[in-house]
Amino acid sequence: MDIYIGKLTGNIKKELKVSDKNTKHDKTFINTIISTIDPDYIYNLCLHHFLIIYTYENTEEENNTLLVPVSVTIGKKLVAKYFNTLREIENKENKDENGKEKVGYLDWVNKWKDENIQLAKVIDDNLHSTLGCKVIEVLENCDMIKKVLSYSRKQSQYSLKIIDNNILPKDNKTAIMSIPTKLPMICPPKPYTCSKVGGYLLNDVKFRDELILNKHQFGESSVLSKDTIMYDTANDISSTPFKINIDLLNYLIFNGYKHDLLIDPNVKHKFADLSKKSKYQLTKLSSHNSKVVMQ
Repeated sequence: MDIYIGKLTGNIKKELKVSDKNTKHDKTFINTIISTIDPDYIYNLCLHHFLIIYTYENTEEENNTLLVPVSVTIGKKLVAKYFNTLREIENKENKDENGKEKVGYLDWVNKWKDENIQLAKVIDDNLHSTLGCKVIEVLENCDMIKKVLSYSRKQSQYSLKIIDNNILPKDNKTAIMSIPTKLPMICPPKPYTCSKVGGYLLNDVKFRDELILNKHQFGESSVLSKDTIMYDTANDISSTPFKINIDLLNYLIFNGYKHDLLIDPNVKHKFADLSKKSKYQLTKLSSHNSKVVMQ
């Protein structure tokens, strides 16, 4: 893994270097975004999505391995980081008497869009995908992943695959799959309303997560009415404190496999080592792998 990390560090500086040859408006903007973001953030983003692909490869969670949704997700993170970087630079010079930032994330983004109308028009999933593909190219040039074209009756699409399945010790795969992307809070979260985002305390400060997630496949985003009960429902659920039953957890960890309560991730599925798999066998294997990741 150290070899790949060394390649990754070198390729980020090389592949993401701003080119003066680009003349199209969106390409110039893409270079501006990449050059503004801290390379360490892009480095961590590369590793993060490599581990996601490593975890969800050969499972039913296609959105974590298909080229288009992965590139769009990465691109959205880069745009959000770009906005937040500019906002932090501006807020350093514009803090209130208590030293707090005057402009929140969403307010700053809306102000930027009003001041940069032409650039705001090109921020869509095409731009997100182009940005994300730049990061994916870095992983490809480091020989960490590859694009594989798969065919189906409906369409053909590219999937992202790990080149070297032994890049990480197999004994660590369970631990890697168990890495949480979001941690529980130790205090009540901010409440969601029709006009404000809630959840993590830094939501709308360092980033922005809406209550309803938008998907690039949908033509229009879902909109909640002001009198919907979803805000109260989400707030009540997320603000309910809980505690882990340690005794039950330990019992499941040490005895769950014996009573078929859990799937032992160290035991290979009977279809895993088949050199050629039928559609039925691939479906069963993907379903099994998805259940292991989920548990």
